[in-house]
Amino acid sequence: MNEHSSRSHSVFLIQVKQENPTTQKKLAGKLYLVDLAGSEKVSKTGAEGMVLEEAKNINKSLSALGNVIAALAEGAKGHVPYRDSKLTRILQESLGGNSRTTIVICCSPASVNEAETKSTLMFGQRAKTIKNVVVVNEELTAEEWKRRYEREKDRVAKLKQQLLAAEAELTRWRKGDKVPEAEWINFLEGVVANLQLPPGAESLSPSVCDSVLGSLDRSVSVASVPLLTSAIGAITDADRKKYEEERAALYQQLDEKDDEITLHSQLAERLKQQMNEQVAFF
Repeated sequence: MNEHSSRSHSVFLIQVKQENPTTQKKLAGKLYLVDLAGSEKVSKTGAEGMVLEEAKNINKSLSALGNVIAALAEGAKGHVPYRDSKLTRILQESLGGNSRTTIVICCSPASVNEAETKSTLMFGQRAKTIKNVVVVNEELTAEEWKRRYEREKDRVAKLKQQLLAAEAELTRWRKGDKVPEAEWINFLEGVVANLQLPPGAESLSPSVCDSVLGSLDRSVSVASVPLLTSAIGAITDADRKKYEEERAALYQQLDEKDDEITLHSQLAERLKQQMNEQVAFF
């Protein structure tokens, strides 16, 4: 155990800003240097009075930090309890935000500290599994915003034209007219041709691919309507029944997953409550 402990966390923040005088482009960044107080058992340190209160607050904040690390390590899109502690609020950007983080684990090789060492190593193991997607913090100039606005304005105009063309094709299908395949509206050609890497990304890493495909899915969901409408006549009753059964099975799986997530959330809440009670007790 620490013989002379500060009994507090230390956070040192350095803010860096860079501006290009030629292009007026600004870059901003933050460097957090954090020294966390060690978690110590009161039964071993014999702390009392003010030192005991400090130890309880430190253990409580470290417990909240462990909960945040566990939630981020699971990779679920659910709630991450950043607001449970001031420490986790301060470290929110470093843990789950737009940042690169290095964690140095300090533990004791002494057998008397076996439980604390094991807990610390498990904390570090969970923290290693967190993956952040990092992009440059760039402040755009007025000219750059204007260029982006014009680019998006042109894109919206093209989409409106495509929508009008799709509605015209759909009207022909509903009237019973046969539209030659050469005249079918194909949105995918324009979407794939205009795919670009997100700002700050230099290569197609898995996370970048997810981001690109996410934007593609939103475009395809609208674009697929006329194409699917034109192919409805080719679907037989047997195929339609098969698709409906598959869809029902998928919905059933989703319901089961929702129930499983609810049970895990309730269990985690109970464990968290028990942990807080133990911290308050010690």
